[in-house]
Amino acid sequence: MLCEPKLHKDNRGYVFEAFKKESFNSFVGFEVDFCQDNISYSKYGVIRGLHTNTLNYAQSKLVSVLKGKILDVVVDFRLGSPSFGKVVSIKLNSEENKQLFIPREFLHGFLVLSQDVIVNIKIDRYFASGGVLVLDRMIEI
Repeated sequence: MLCEPKLHKDNRGYVFEAFKKESFNSFVGFEVDFCQDNISYSKYGVIRGLHTNTLNYAQSKLVSVLKGKILDVVVDFRLGSPSFGKVVSIKLNSEENKQLFIPREFLHGFLVLSQDVIVNIKIDRYFASGGVLVLDRMIEI
């Protein structure tokens, strides 16, 4: 689910609410109780992911790019889902300030498209060591 915060611009720059619980929950249509923010720094060509946590440890995520540009990839990993295995990708960058909401039980990863990137990932459950790691490496592109 792509979130587009409203920018308040003037000749000095802009400001926006990166997260406001009531507005966010109204937008997604259900309550998400985020408990932690993770910051990821990566260099050009790095692939992070595809990650998910299993069953009782699945996490919803809100992904924001604070600096740079990524290709964000999400895969439906819900067994029995009609869209199981379906892949969605979107470019996110720090200039447009769009955010991507990823519900629980979806694989998530990203490819760094800029020289470097800083990504904020807001999660609604703490990490559990039972998480699944499918791919996490650096490639030449």
